[in-house]
Amino acid sequence: MALTEVAICNMALSRLGISRVLTGDVDGILAACTDSTVAKAMLDIWYPRKRNALLEMYPWSFALKYATLVLNDDGDGEIWEDEWDYAYTYPSDCLRMRRFVTDTGTGWYLTGYQESYRFRPEPWPFVVGTHGTPPVKVIFTDVTTSDADVEYTALVTDAGLFPEDFSSGLAWLLSAEVARPMSVDNKRAMEAEQAAQYILSAAAASNKNEQEPRPEGDGTFVTSRWGS
Repeated sequence: MALTEVAICNMALSRLGISRVLTGDVDGILAACTDSTVAKAMLDIWYPRKRNALLEMYPWSFALKYATLVLNDDGDGEIWEDEWDYAYTYPSDCLRMRRFVTDTGTGWYLTGYQESYRFRPEPWPFVVGTHGTPPVKVIFTDVTTSDADVEYTALVTDAGLFPEDFSSGLAWLLSAEVARPMSVDNKRAMEAEQAAQYILSAAAASNKNEQEPRPEGDGTFVTSRWGS
């Protein structure tokens, strides 16, 4: 059975010893739940905030997304043109900008293995800021429009895409937040915070084990030298 927002919220409540669960939802969406309780009111506040904060915290693979940025300004005549060449519109579903996938490669370093050398990838510098009137969120960088492809953490609202350990950690975070407004023993709130830290640390490690980063490639200096 796929996880839903309501299921995650009910996990949070049950961990606080609250037996009455949320009901009357449509497709498991919290906003469609008809309950008029303190628990529902608190979860309405905290669920999207804790979910988004948790997504931003770590480059979860299920929230990984690639996109080509849209040019906002070429910098001509702008105060910041001496600092950056371009400003790109921040993707509307982006929670955390991670990197440009067109990173350049500069420099060599000794690997220590048979005194061979490898090409060191060099990430494109960028900074997230605001620009224009009214101000909009942008990415300032020197990357040209032909290379403006990025990797970022996207806003994922479908709880069915969440791994079990991510959902469990999110539920513990919600437990910690709603405990005090619902007059639950303070000790339980502290235990929920500690459990969240433990579960999410394990979830991040599990996520990392589910990927195999591409090894750094050899540059032309190495390939020409060794006839590869």
